[in-house]
Amino acid sequence: MKLAATIALGFFTLTLGMCISVGDSNRPDSPMPVRDFLPRGTPPDAEVMIHGFVVFAGVEEQGSLESQRQRATAETFLNLLTAVDNDGENKDVAVTYWLLIEDDLDTHLDAIQARVDADPEVNFSQASVDHLIESYDYARANELLTLVNKHGFRGPILLAWPAYSDAEAEHVLFFDLSRVRPEDIDDAFVAWKRHIVLDPEVWQNGVQLELARLGLRGFINANAEMLLARCDLLLAIATGQSTD
Repeated sequence: MKLAATIALGFFTLTLGMCISVGDSNRPDSPMPVRDFLPRGTPPDAEVMIHGFVVFAGVEEQGSLESQRQRATAETFLNLLTAVDNDGENKDVAVTYWLLIEDDLDTHLDAIQARVDADPEVNFSQASVDHLIESYDYARANELLTLVNKHGFRGPILLAWPAYSDAEAEHVLFFDLSRVRPEDIDDAFVAWKRHIVLDPEVWQNGVQLELARLGLRGFINANAEMLLARCDLLLAIATGQSTD
């Protein structure tokens, strides 16, 4: 009985995922999704195709669910997105930026190395995540939220618009991940990578369903035992079996 219930829940989630339409991801000029850091006072690269940003509205309390979500975002940003080749000539990229309070990237990297040197048990990857969070530029992030009239969102938020345009233009891609479980942030970034390379004309197609799917999966995972018990009961009633 539990197997049937599990299959039913899985099928429902899969069906919702199949309903998501994100448009034509195989357009000839599809850019490559990459990541980069944006120091304070530095404008995004005007020659690339898409400007994207990781946005947090404020500092989160240590140990809170929000801080866990923030850390998962930093880890996924580093691990799932390919670093941009700033020395290369390929500008057919969709860049997602992490906003930094430092004035230049060398200062940021030196601070990470200092963390590693100060504690032999801390590796460069861990130090990178820690410093990404501590050096985040919340003031600039809130300026971006103001530009797109998205006040009241805590974040994490993934935000993008065409580089030839600006935040006040018609096409703005907006992913609100503030309700996504920390362990599902990587799936949210996979969805982000799939959307940000599309034609901006179809950017918002399927976004809400995409986030709803992540939210539903998180709810199912968090309440699996209760949901399976309810499914068992309903199946027993439907088949006339005893529920004892």
